[in-house]
Amino acid sequence: MASGGALYVVKFREFTGRYGLLSEVIGAELMSRIGLPVPNWEAIEFTDAFLDDHREMWYRDRSGAPGLRPEAGLHFGSRLTLSDGSNRTHELIPDAWAPRVSNRQDLVGALVLDLWTNNCDRRQCLFLTGTSPQSLRVVFIDNDHMFGGYFGNEVTCVRRTMVPAKGLYAGLWTAPSVGNWMRAIDGIDDAFLESVIDRVPPEWALEADRQFARTQLRARRRRLVSLIDEVENVLRTDGVPTVKTPRTAAEPSFLNR
Repeated sequence: MASGGALYVVKFREFTGRYGLLSEVIGAELMSRIGLPVPNWEAIEFTDAFLDDHREMWYRDRSGAPGLRPEAGLHFGSRLTLSDGSNRTHELIPDAWAPRVSNRQDLVGALVLDLWTNNCDRRQCLFLTGTSPQSLRVVFIDNDHMFGGYFGNEVTCVRRTMVPAKGLYAGLWTAPSVGNWMRAIDGIDDAFLESVIDRVPPEWALEADRQFARTQLRARRRRLVSLIDEVENVLRTDGVPTVKTPRTAAEPSFLNR
């Protein structure tokens, strides 16, 4: 919980790779710009005293080591997003639940944008339960593997950047739908991109990293058509796994613990 009273999921800059927080900001801002639902983000300041008092936030791997302490300063905060009341929030849903998602067309927009920004991770999202248990809405989270992931890999894996449930795309990947999202991306000019990059705190990205992002976005916009052709090939094969059971992101009692 930050000083304003809002709850955030925080990513510390030391543990997200060279382009991690730069990608988080650019991804969230670009998604919002073309009309995709994303949580608001903020730069959250952590003091030395707070970090010393809360060792549960230190990074730990499976080795059982004491953990690595984040540095004091600004880190990335994504507004905590959950279903209302006693409704569950899912991070994976079965293919058979696809008709329940009211804004399923947004999955096409997210995939087109992920191809543009070279997201090298499975597209992560949350499925929020609406007023009816049968009604879901997708919200997109976690953009820290854009621009080739931790090491700036310039090779795009179309299969990897999709949501795991291949069936969620069934019937959506059409020329008119893809064309609409392509036009939305074409409407993003250099001035807007510069304004987004300027929002990234200096602690999160060197000027060389910012220039890398600029260059990638300009160059990859010209490659989108060929990448979209690859998506069509993948959707016609079994290259993307299907999902048969839901996985809950947070129980309704999460905030009451």
